[in-house]
Amino acid sequence: MSKTISLLLFILMIGCGIRGKPFPPKLNKIPNPKMKIFQQGENIILKIKLHNKFENGEEIRYKKIKVSLKWKGGEKTIFKSRKIPTEIEKEVWDELLNKKVKAVFEIKAYGARTSKFSSKFIDIMVTPVEPKSLKAESKEDGIHLQWKKPEKNWDGSPAKPIGYLVFRDGKLITKHPVIITSYIDGNVKNGKEYSYTVSALLSLKPPYSMGKLSGEVGIKYIDKFPPSPPGNIDIISSGKDIYLSWSKSSSSDTKGYFLWRNGKKITKKPIKETSFWDKGLKNGKYIYWVTAVDKSGNQSSASPKKDVEIK
Repeated sequence: MSKTISLLLFILMIGCGIRGKPFPPKLNKIPNPKMKIFQQGENIILKIKLHNKFENGEEIRYKKIKVSLKWKGGEKTIFKSRKIPTEIEKEVWDELLNKKVKAVFEIKAYGARTSKFSSKFIDIMVTPVEPKSLKAESKEDGIHLQWKKPEKNWDGSPAKPIGYLVFRDGKLITKHPVIITSYIDGNVKNGKEYSYTVSALLSLKPPYSMGKLSGEVGIKYIDKFPPSPPGNIDIISSGKDIYLSWSKSSSSDTKGYFLWRNGKKITKKPIKETSFWDKGLKNGKYIYWVTAVDKSGNQSSASPKKDVEIK
């Protein structure tokens, strides 16, 4: 009787789909974050940008992050929190000097395996103090920056910078390090305000070992510089019509050209072309010249004048 009952229970369990312990839910994988590590003066700067979704499109809810610095023979936790930061700043300590250091990010999220991500290694060095006397000036081709080379490192030893990085409004604008103590920012707009800082380097390849940032200098770019004048005019007459052509202005911000005849402007708006038909003229003598105008409305001096007579 007991055997019969056991058999019936077994059959019922199979019919209900019970075949043993249920499998645990499959855990997601946290996508690789974007990470940066660099030295700036006496500090190590870490930047991290995490993804909002798993690969399957499900939203990620982060639980905890732990950040460590790791070097040959040592490792130290520098940050631990339930709040996910975008930037971490840590002062360099003596044990790190002249060593290759990387950051290790340990991240936990709901429904995901705990994951570890590592940054690139950087060389921790004694770096220069901030460049001094940063100045900015508006000129025709953009904002000209100048500064003085730092003479000392932050530990008082002589500084030997081999290049510089330039930042505008907190963002790096030099694609490659500058090896002199000046820079021209040509990507500026008339009437707009900008702020600049500069940092000295001990390496010309990223990840950079940067010195302290200079003091900030602000400037409003004012373009009051006229473009260079157009070149010589060539004239071809055909009956009562005259065809004029000229050499373009050498200024990079030239917007167009005004054409003048006997002291009067005959093009109401600047024309982009370097040629023009002046048609339906009466008999008489005509004197022509051309001026260039830039994007800020500054007008050049006149091109060489050319006269022609229609009979």
